[in-house]
Amino acid sequence: MNIREQKTEIRRNVSILKKQVTADFRISHSRIILSQVESLAVFKEAETILLYHSLPDEVHTHDFLKKWHGSKRLVLPVVVGDELELRLYHPDNLEPGSYAILEPKNQTLIDAQEVQLALIPGVAFDRCGNRLGRGKGYYDRLLPAIRAPKIGILFDYQLLEAIPHEPFDVSLNGIITESELILGL
Repeated sequence: MNIREQKTEIRRNVSILKKQVTADFRISHSRIILSQVESLAVFKEAETILLYHSLPDEVHTHDFLKKWHGSKRLVLPVVVGDELELRLYHPDNLEPGSYAILEPKNQTLIDAQEVQLALIPGVAFDRCGNRLGRGKGYYDRLLPAIRAPKIGILFDYQLLEAIPHEPFDVSLNGIITESELILGL
């Protein structure tokens, strides 16, 4: 099996696992994961943080975004063509964008260099910081521009022994699940 076929197989297997998880599980375990994020010195010190507005099968970020909106400068990705633009988050200025993901509309464009911490979603990850996304390459094109620590936030079942990776795949600096905190990768 080549790398693309391996990635497709992993996406298929993780999709099966995601369907077995309830919404209550996702919400409660997301709170645990994001509580671990809040305990990090890098989070406490960061003023500008890249997050994402979660899809139903991802670590739930909606409440977290609202919680920190007043005290952190939160940035969300917006799909523009084949790229992600970073825009300032405001809870009252979100509209469905590409893939029905809520995105900031008409908000300030933020340079990737301004991000001081990036919390990254994905389909699957490994303990070496390798990440497998949904296959469109948006984060693969964005992440090289971000100099800040890049930390994957995910559920335990998304943490695999190994993720096949290619030269354009960007490794993360850390991984946080509900039961593991792996930093300094």
